[in-house]
Parts: sequence; C-alpha cells; structure tokens
Amino acid sequence: VDFTENKIHEAAVLKSRILTFMDNFKKCFGDPVKEPAFPHAALAGKFTGAMDDDFNTPEALSVLNEVISAGNVEISKNMSGNPSDAFLAASCKSLLEDMLAVFGINGEMRQEEVENKDEINLLIEQRNAARKNKDFALADSIRKRLSDMGIAIEDTPKGTAWRKL
Repeated sequence: VDFTENKIHEAAVLKSRILTFMDNFKKCFGDPVKEPAFPHAALAGKFTGAMDDDFNTPEALSVLNEVISAGNVEISKNMSGNPSDAFLAASCKSLLEDMLAVFGINGEMRQEEVENKDEINLLIEQRNAARKNKDFALADSIRKRLSDMGIAIEDTPKGTAWRKL
C-alpha cells in the first residue's frame, strides 16, 4: 500500500471532484427517472480491466477521473446556455456511481454542511456588485476572502455558484 501525504491530498482532490460533479449534475439535470443506456462502454472496460489487473487502484482512479471529465463537459455546456446531452451526462453519473460502489462508496455522498451560508451569500452579493461597478480589486479581494474561508466560487451565465472546498 502506497500511503503518503501526497496520496492523501490526491484522495481529497478526487473526493472534491466527485462531489462537485454530483452537485452540478443535480443542478443542471435534476434526478433522472430511469437509468440511461450505456454509451461509455470503453471507460467501463478500462475500469474493469484495471480492477482485474491485481486491483490496480491508481489506474482505476485515473479512469474515474476520465468519467468525471466527460460528464463535466456536458454539465459545462448546460451551464453556459448551450444545448447539452443530459443522456451522456446521466450515463457518466451512472457509471461513476457504479465505480464508486466497487470501492464501497455511496455515490450520494454530500458536501459538508456550511454554517455561515448567510455570510457567504452576502460576500458573493458584494463581489457581484463590485464586478458590476468595475471595482475588480475589491471583487478579487472578496474572492480571496471566500477562498481563505474554504469556499470556491464559479461565475456562470446563470449566476455565481459556490461550494465548500
């Protein structure tokens, strides 16, 4: 077992990517009623091959990241106002949940609750007002303050979204 501080950090980054993907999927597409057909058979095969290869976890996690990236492409299309393929995004979500189940991880895991939501929302409103007034120094300082609080923000055509890092 390769257990280092770097591996712990990599695991935390991957968990954040998984949570962000799941949250963004739900924001864009809601909860699909039925399981989609499976257009990502090649990725599923790569994952199975990695797991069959003496439980090659690093390769399997690499494939997991590929699945998240493929799903994020469709989510990004939707968030930017372009037509997206909910079917492809849903198939990525389904595959991701299946892959996580192999590791005993429930795909419905949630981000940690944030206690200071009102403060975060107020700071985001102040940042948006600063950007509107072209006070980019203030907007950047508010973004840094949010980052220091452990909050990541993303500006989309539908408004500013935030999540806990």
